[in-house]
Amino acid sequence: MAEHDFVIDNDSASAARADINSALLAIVSNNSKATEPTVMFAWMWWNDTTTNILKMRNSANSAWINIGTLDNSLNIFTVANLPATDTSIVAPSVIVEGYNDTTGTLTATTWTDCHFSSLVQNTISASLASHRVTLPAGTYYIDNFVKMEPGSGGVVRLSLRLYDHTNTAIIAEYVTNQGQLDYSAGAFCGANVFTLSAPAAIALQVYKNSGDGGAKNALVKIWKTA
Repeated sequence: MAEHDFVIDNDSASAARADINSALLAIVSNNSKATEPTVMFAWMWWNDTTTNILKMRNSANSAWINIGTLDNSLNIFTVANLPATDTSIVAPSVIVEGYNDTTGTLTATTWTDCHFSSLVQNTISASLASHRVTLPAGTYYIDNFVKMEPGSGGVVRLSLRLYDHTNTAIIAEYVTNQGQLDYSAGAFCGANVFTLSAPAAIALQVYKNSGDGGAKNALVKIWKTA
């Protein structure tokens, strides 16, 4: 174990060399000892062998900051003061899904609600009617997925948005005439955070500029965060 005042005294060559070697030993060992160094500096390292905590002196040279714990038996290092992991939000509060629209197609140049058919999960007293999910007041994170198929009509350019029917308001528009299908299926996704001051009926809507394609699969996951 080593410490040093990090001042090399004016002395004979052999004594000065011994003094330098002592300083270097303190540096390479991170000033490892059971009690704090006698002479301390701002940003100085100290490996506290009593607690096995690696510490650093603060900028004012007035206190030690715990960096982490050294486990010499397992040869691992555990970082100190990490924020606690929030495990309160794991599974979605609501999962809504729908398959194979009853119409099979979308009307061109018209925003159409995705045909949701079931609440797969519901822990916040949401409800589903007319393909719309009514959510209670609160703040939400929502993750959307829609699989589109263009049918035989050729190229279709599509848009996707989240719409509040109760307040006739667009919550978020994820794709604006950017998704293009040319005789092949495609998936369109979106995510957003929004707040409802009162219960509202929410729908995931799709739009196409031409062609005879339709929304074949749709899935929405909703987390109530506040």
